[in-house]
Amino acid sequence: MIETSVNTDGYEVAFRGHKYHFTARKFYDDKFSVQLPDSFVSMPEHVREIYQPGSHPGQVLLADDAGQFSFGLLKAEEKIDAAIMEKQVELCKVVLPKMAAGVHVYEADILDGVYQPIAYFEYINDGLLERMYNCMFLTGLEGHMVWGSISFSYNDRKLNELAKEIACSCHDLTIDRDCTEEKENEYNK
Repeated sequence: MIETSVNTDGYEVAFRGHKYHFTARKFYDDKFSVQLPDSFVSMPEHVREIYQPGSHPGQVLLADDAGQFSFGLLKAEEKIDAAIMEKQVELCKVVLPKMAAGVHVYEADILDGVYQPIAYFEYINDGLLERMYNCMFLTGLEGHMVWGSISFSYNDRKLNELAKEIACSCHDLTIDRDCTEEKENEYNK
């Protein structure tokens, strides 16, 4: 598993005149955590309609005050394991470029996150108001899929490494981190 800067207590990043202080944020009845700026708040409905028109009920959508740097999570009922993650990576390599004109995939791979593996996809697309840089990821919570997304302006594309660190900080808190190798292998079956 990799180490990330965002997992450091008090980690801060500054860009576009804003300072972002990272903390562990918990979701889904405190069973899942991810390192996010503590200033991210639920995306207001009027912003959601513009930037995330395809959002689903129950989807976590957080953003900075301008709605330009956003984070989303959606827990699905579908089961997840290592084979399913590999299949999703291959599927997204084919599907993402066909979603719309101007989609270009930069990365699609399985990464060792800080706490658990993630399928990670990095791509650009032409958004409603501007070109967007997107980082989508797939990981698990209690053996079920959790899809995530991190989006920001293509002009801020240097944030891609930070977005990857955020995705890699995902943590299914129901998995005992002191578990034996046998239990870790069970999660990857």
